[in-house]
Amino acid sequence: MGSEVKPAKTRWLLLMALALSSLVITGCEKGSLGVQSGTVVGYVLEESTNTPIADVLVRATNTKYGTRTANTGGDGKYTLSDMNPDSNAWDLDFSKSNYSASGTTTVIHVQVTNGETVQAPTFFMLKENTSVRGTLKGYP
Repeated sequence: MGSEVKPAKTRWLLLMALALSSLVITGCEKGSLGVQSGTVVGYVLEESTNTPIADVLVRATNTKYGTRTANTGGDGKYTLSDMNPDSNAWDLDFSKSNYSASGTTTVIHVQVTNGETVQAPTFFMLKENTSVRGTLKGYP
């Protein structure tokens, strides 16, 4: 009689241990412990015409989490995802051929919060007049 009760208790304890360990393991995935990545959304516009600029490379850099990149669409909008929250701000840098940052602001600092979407300030750029039209002479 004592030997019949022991296996039932052992099975019950094994089942409880498996259930507890599965809760611990699934609780360790990203986001379940309270830290969730956020998203940064913003726009890049041409300063003199106030029109969107497409294909601007937006680079977000954080000393702890590295770099994230995105390109603006036809509407000048960019979305940076998987942005980990940190006490240090993410630095947003913008670059496109024949364009430069407007004014003295060349980098935007954005503080990402836990699992939320942050609206970055609109970034303005100026078109540079570096291209020259004409014909090449001396070529057949």
